[in-house]
Order: sequence, then C-alpha cells, then structure tokens
Amino acid sequence: MTLDDLELFFTGSYQLSQAISYLGEMLDDNNSLSLAFLKEEPGIVRFEVKSRHIKSKIYKCYIHYDVDDVGLDAIKGYCCSCANGLRTIGCCSHVAALVYHLSYGRYLSKIIRPSEVLTNVFDINNVCPVIDEDSDED
Repeated sequence: MTLDDLELFFTGSYQLSQAISYLGEMLDDNNSLSLAFLKEEPGIVRFEVKSRHIKSKIYKCYIHYDVDDVGLDAIKGYCCSCANGLRTIGCCSHVAALVYHLSYGRYLSKIIRPSEVLTNVFDINNVCPVIDEDSDED
C-alpha cells in the first residue's frame, strides 16, 4: 500500500502518525515484531499489544486479510480488544500500527522510535561547541 492508501484507510493523517508512534514502541531491538498467524484460519494475523497507559494491560488485535488481493481491498476486517477496537469508521492505533507495519513500514530501512528523537536532541556529542569569536564585528 502507498502512504495515500494508508491515510485513506486510517481516515486521515493523524491516525497515520499515531500508527508510526505506536509501531516504534512495539518493535524489538532488531526492528521486528512477533506476529502469530492462526493455523485454523488462514488469512488472519494476531498480535498482542501492551497498553501505553496501563502497563499490565495487553490488547489482542486481529486482522483478516485476503492473500490474493492487494492494497486496501486485501484487508477484509480487523478488531482489537481495546476500548476503540471495534470502531465502524477507521481503526484503533494498535490495528493501525500493525497495518502500517505489514503493508509499508517493514520495507523501510529503519523505523524511528518516538524516544529516539529526544535522545538525539539531548546527546552530549551533538552539543554545539562554544564560539570563541566576538560577533560584534558583523
């Protein structure tokens, strides 16, 4: 899927940015996810997501897809056990993160995690040195 397809599926750019942020937290150190494919039901992928807000809470996400289709038509249904997981328009951020990863994100060389940006901002090696020259001559 293209980013335009994903934005259409997520009903806007906000959900796309949330998906990328959630995905950054879900990935392990090797930038990969552990997904479970249901043997009894081909075309269904299951994933457990830890809550951002309640550490002990784990949500179960399911995505039903058609292996013979591509793009938006390939996704036949989805649900999540979170409070917003059964939306009729759009999807929750957990499902959005999985759809983003499976259809687009896994082909990228790296997914930047939300905390990684701040870590680089405050990195001592990235601090600009003090300028010894007087700027009054300008």
